[in-house]
Amino acid sequence: MICAHTLGVTHCDGIMDRLYVNRTVTNPKSEVEFVKYLKEKCPKDNSTRFTTQFDLDPTPQTFDNKYFVNILNDPKSIGYVKKFANDKEAFFRVFSSGYVKLSTIGVLTGDKGIIRNQCNILPVSERANNGSKNSCKIQSTAAAVLRLVSHDCQVGGCDGSVLLNIKDKNHQAEFDSPKNFGIRNRELIDKIKSKVEAVCPKQVSCADILVLAARDGVAIAGGPHIKVPLGRKDTKIPHTKQQADVGLPRNNVDLAKAVQVFFKEAGITYEETIAILDNSTRFTTQFDLDPTPQTFDNKYFANILKGHGVIALDAEIARDPRSIGYVKKFAHDQEAFFRVFSSGFVRLSTLGVLTGDQGIIREQCNVL
Repeated sequence: MICAHTLGVTHCDGIMDRLYVNRTVTNPKSEVEFVKYLKEKCPKDNSTRFTTQFDLDPTPQTFDNKYFVNILNDPKSIGYVKKFANDKEAFFRVFSSGYVKLSTIGVLTGDKGIIRNQCNILPVSERANNGSKNSCKIQSTAAAVLRLVSHDCQVGGCDGSVLLNIKDKNHQAEFDSPKNFGIRNRELIDKIKSKVEAVCPKQVSCADILVLAARDGVAIAGGPHIKVPLGRKDTKIPHTKQQADVGLPRNNVDLAKAVQVFFKEAGITYEETIAILDNSTRFTTQFDLDPTPQTFDNKYFANILKGHGVIALDAEIARDPRSIGYVKKFAHDQEAFFRVFSSGFVRLSTLGVLTGDQGIIREQCNVL
C-alpha cells in the first residue's frame, strides 16, 4: 500500500529529517546526485517546507506504476518493486487486494453499528444511551477548544482570527496552515455565538467566547475554575497562512522552541510554560498513556517521570535540568499545577488583545 505515493506530490517537510538529521546513503553512485537535487528543492532553512512540492514521478497526478521506477534500491523490497515497475497490471492487482484488506479492518455490521444521518454528528439517542462515552466526548471537546485558544493567541494575538473561513483566492487563511492540522470544534464556537447574539446582539466578541469556552471546558474536565479578564475585540484584518506557519510551533516541537514561543516571546514564565505544555502536547497525540487522558489533572507529570511519555518533548521535559523540578512539583501537588496553569492560561489568553476601536465584534465568528 506504500504505492499510494504514486498519486500526488511530495512536500519538503516529509523528508527534512532524512536529508539533514538521519542521513544514510545506501547507493552512493546514484543517491548522491539524488540528495543534491532534493537539497536544492528543500534547503535546510526552508520557510515554505509545508508548501513546496516536488516529485520525480513524471505523472504525479495519475495512478500508475511510475513511482516504482524511481525507488529500485532496497534489497528487501526490490523484487516487488521491479515486478511493479515492469508490470502495471500486476501492480494494480496487488494494490486492489491490499486496498480491500485495508478497507475491511475492524468493520461494524448488523447491530454493532448505526447509519448516521450526518457523518459529523452522533444521534442524540446514541449519546443518551452511552453516558460515559458522552462524558468523554464533552471532555474531548474541552481539550480541542483549549488547543484552539492556544493556536489563536499565538498568531497575532487572541483576536478570533483562527475561526475565520476566508474564501478569497488571493488570501490563504490562518486556519489553512498545516500547523493547524487536527484543530477542530470551530463550529462549536459559531453555535455558542449564535445563541449569545440572540440574547445580547453585538455585545460579546468571538475572541471572548473562545476563551470562555476553553475556561469552562477546563472546569468541566475537572480542572481549576479560572478567572479570565474580558473585553477582547475581534480582528478587522484576518491573519494569513504564512503568519501561522511562522508563529505556530510544529507538533514535534522540542523544549528549546517551546520555551522560545511561550517564555521568551509571549512573556509566560518558565514554570507556566511547563504547565501549559502538558495540555499542548497531550491533546495533539491520538493516544495517551495517562490513565485519565480526558480529565484535567496532574497524572501526565507522574507518567513522564516514569518514562511513559508519548512524544519526544514528554521525555525531554522530564529529564532536562531546567524543567524537571517543575515536573516533579506538579506530579506531587495537583493544586500547585492548577495554580500555575491558571496564571499561565490568563497570560496566554491576553496576548495581543484588541480593545476599543482596535477591533470589532463580529456577528458570526467564521465570517468577517
